[in-house]
Amino acid sequence: LSWVQRHSLRKIIIRYREKMKSGDLNWFYQEHMNIPIAPEALLVQEHSFYRTEPEFYTKGDTQYVKFKFEQAIWYGPVNLYLGLDPASSISTTSDDTVICVAGLAYCTPMIEGYSLDITKENMVKKVFPIIAHIEGGKYAISDYEGLPGMVQAIERIAKRFVLQKIKVETMGTQEQIAREIRMAMRKHMVISYWSNQNKTERVLSIILSLVQRYKYIICKKNDPLIDKLFYQLLTVGIADHDDYPDALSIALENATEPYGATFSLDDIDEDAPSRYEQLYELYGDRAWEYL
Repeated sequence: LSWVQRHSLRKIIIRYREKMKSGDLNWFYQEHMNIPIAPEALLVQEHSFYRTEPEFYTKGDTQYVKFKFEQAIWYGPVNLYLGLDPASSISTTSDDTVICVAGLAYCTPMIEGYSLDITKENMVKKVFPIIAHIEGGKYAISDYEGLPGMVQAIERIAKRFVLQKIKVETMGTQEQIAREIRMAMRKHMVISYWSNQNKTERVLSIILSLVQRYKYIICKKNDPLIDKLFYQLLTVGIADHDDYPDALSIALENATEPYGATFSLDDIDEDAPSRYEQLYELYGDRAWEYL
């Protein structure tokens, strides 16, 4: 409790009842409990972001993912999208520029006694929203005086993942950013993204609907930016900063599930050398850095 010496337990309970009736429990928890948002109002829990170690593989134009979920290893094709939320400025008080790669994976478990030779109709399959990569900070459009460039960052990411679309939020003068990225990424579908919908409603409607439908979002262990994303998500519409959930919602809006792709393990195993060979042509002995 805040102000333990000042407020009796009875007074706290009475105040809680008043704020519950008036629908203002967030104020109560902020004032008396040092909690920014009422637990009763939480629409997504921290365990909804399932921390594991996803590994990504490519075969042709198809991206595959493998990860441990609960007691089994799951794998399957995944459609990945890049969402870019550019900051309005590089001042220390403004939002970060955030780049998020996320999508939907269509996976089946690899467990003892379960054979992939059975018919596709009998395979256990499950769709997982997944965050493949997230980064943020102060960026210029291109590398400039010590600031990393958004264009170069996306080029690096596009060498690591197969991206279905690159979606760049364009509000006002930010269209210039989308044009620069489109020119640099001619082989990719680069979309100028904007919405007339209230940002808070848009972010929550996209992310929370996915959590409610699929229960979990698969993401990397020990990534502090996932923590930042989660806590910003809790305070969307309340706190000033919502750049990380916004980038995730941009990536995931209208994401499609990769039905119809093969589940063959051979596709994954055979691909590793060819992926390396492709990178070796670009980077020589540094190719391993981009695997």
